[in-house]
Amino acid sequence: MAGKPDAARPAAPSVAICAIFRDEAPYVLEWVAHHRALGIDHIFVFDNESRDGTSELLDRLSTLGFLTRIPFPDDATSAPQPRAYARMLEIWPAHVDFVAFIDADEFIYPDRAGFDLKGWIGARAADPAVGAIGLNWCTYGSAGEIAFSPRAVLERFQHRSERHHEVNPHVKTLLRRGAGLACINPHAFMLRDGLRYVHADGQALRDCPEIGPGGSQDVVWGPVRLNHYPVKSRQEFFHRKRLKASAALLSRQKDLAYFQIHDANAVRDVPHRALLSRAARLRRRYARHVAGLSWPRSLLSRPERHPLLARIGALFPALTPAQRTALAAWSPTLPPLGAGFLDQCEVQGDVLRLEGWAFGPDGAPIDAFAVVVDGEAAANFALRRVDRPDVPVHYPGATGASGFEIELPLPTPLRPGAEIMVRGRSAGRQEMPALAEGRWGG
Repeated sequence: MAGKPDAARPAAPSVAICAIFRDEAPYVLEWVAHHRALGIDHIFVFDNESRDGTSELLDRLSTLGFLTRIPFPDDATSAPQPRAYARMLEIWPAHVDFVAFIDADEFIYPDRAGFDLKGWIGARAADPAVGAIGLNWCTYGSAGEIAFSPRAVLERFQHRSERHHEVNPHVKTLLRRGAGLACINPHAFMLRDGLRYVHADGQALRDCPEIGPGGSQDVVWGPVRLNHYPVKSRQEFFHRKRLKASAALLSRQKDLAYFQIHDANAVRDVPHRALLSRAARLRRRYARHVAGLSWPRSLLSRPERHPLLARIGALFPALTPAQRTALAAWSPTLPPLGAGFLDQCEVQGDVLRLEGWAFGPDGAPIDAFAVVVDGEAAANFALRRVDRPDVPVHYPGATGASGFEIELPLPTPLRPGAEIMVRGRSAGRQEMPALAEGRWGG
């Protein structure tokens, strides 16, 4: 006697990624190939005024049919990332069931080879009360790397933090279609009544009180986590990421303290070879498809004359001369908020003397300076502007009149380790971001 026919299997969910990019050209092909190899159907990239070839790469990849580039200019009143995520909620295609909201330095990563991404999402989606899945960070450090390399990020950086490192409670969201009402922050969304967040393993996600929405009390890495590469090499951090405006908060800058917190290398963790191989094959295919386009495959250009080189030894005294030279190499795009550095910070008698360089957005000269010592703005200081022809050599388009010498009378002695910050504003600008910072050694 014939048995009953099997019940029809539910269709596999359609899964997309939403990300916002600015000047990510060296990493685009690997990031796209990795997620396509994992089973992502479509990728939506909000392109936030890239100037390094990212836009051209994305446009060429879009002709393959699985990627959509959405030009997304700055807005002086708000950071671009929350606006981009809000826009994604508005344009969400009807055929897409889930969207992962992640960044260019984040890789969705399974805990085993041969992982069925859509089967896993389908299992979570079987519960109609699940509106979103929170993927915990697994933070990878610099692995001691000094300079940029065109090799794949997942091959270069194979040392990660312990599970309960202080930043890993952060999650990013895999959101169900129709579940999100609004973007709270880049990590979390407000869900419709009756819907909830779960971890990758299906257990309820409890908000972390110290972080709030976008953080979890438990750090769950199975069966899927989000590998996070926030610093990469020292060169990539100090000459790319540190100098780029934050997509999440207009006022945020990622400084030396950020690097030190995220440079976590406690555990060696080698990625699955099968996934790397699939991604590498796709990466080679995409590289052939974009052949003829120009983007910075190297960040090195005359580093031996870089204006930062004199200070590299003070920041990283254990580096060899060759490593210091590599670290002093530059990123070829002008930082959108400007840049600067303190070459010298010393006390002579009761006067604090500062020497360095700084320029504003698009390389413009600084119109007004401010000095902050241990959080207190200095009321009176003498400023002398100095020509620095070495700066435009390494930041083409920046003004050569970027040097400064500042003398600040000290009413009381400085404490050892005092934090010194130089802020600057170019003509026609309201904001005065921190452009150069350091500590007085005492």
